[in-house]
Amino acid sequence: MELIEYVEKVESETIYTLERRLVEARTTLAFLVEYVSISPAEMRSNADTFEWFNRMQDIFDEHRAIVADKQIQFQDALKVPFLSL
Repeated sequence: MELIEYVEKVESETIYTLERRLVEARTTLAFLVEYVSISPAEMRSNADTFEWFNRMQDIFDEHRAIVADKQIQFQDALKVPFLSL
């Protein structure tokens, strides 16, 4: 339950803070690219950061699907009668 609450908080609050910080980072990166030579490895590293953000919605969707599936499994398990000894 704590994990569900945490992911909901991240999706409703933290992701917007992250998005704002990424916009600032993109602006800074654009400035640096004009004045500094950046290696391909550094560019890939920076691109990975932005790609992760773009994948977050899919990750949240997958989390919701997993939670829904597990809830059904647990509810079904509760319906199974206990064997009396």
